[in-house]
Amino acid sequence: MRDRFGAEVESGLIEVICAPDSFYPSYIDGDGDKGNWKHALDVSFLMMYSQERAEFYLQLTDESHVSRGFVTKMQWFAMELEAKQYWMAIKYSEQGFAGNLFLSSELPRTIQFFLMFYNDQKIEDLFKNLVYAKACRPGMIQAECQSRMNKVWVKHKVPLIRVGSATRSRNNSDVAAVLVV
Repeated sequence: MRDRFGAEVESGLIEVICAPDSFYPSYIDGDGDKGNWKHALDVSFLMMYSQERAEFYLQLTDESHVSRGFVTKMQWFAMELEAKQYWMAIKYSEQGFAGNLFLSSELPRTIQFFLMFYNDQKIEDLFKNLVYAKACRPGMIQAECQSRMNKVWVKHKVPLIRVGSATRSRNNSDVAAVLVV
């Protein structure tokens, strides 16, 4: 990091953080799917660290490739949407959890949900279940439920972020980009 981004690290533009070992449970090998629960905990730690730093939080991985001008386009769309309706996250990619932009004000509840269920499902599925719980009510018809879910978790029409491979390696690093506006 210092060789490639030394000036950015020194200026504080890039911060390198690492969760303490005590943040992770001490599982015996074979307990649960470590790749899934570790990823959920990694994301939760990044969100906790970032939640007070900016208005928006963007989830990326080291395999994320962004389009030209993506920050300006994402900020503009998010701020325009915020003026019109309530939303929790905007998906700027076609696959996986990377490419989701969150309102930082929504991170505490998101983190809480992830920490309660990190060992049960992959992070993508956890987030889908959180959106369902937030948007839908018992007895609601499916079409209304889906419509409300689409307003809470908005899919941007043109993906601005592409993830390098279709499958996530367990060795990939999570990266959080905090957008300041």
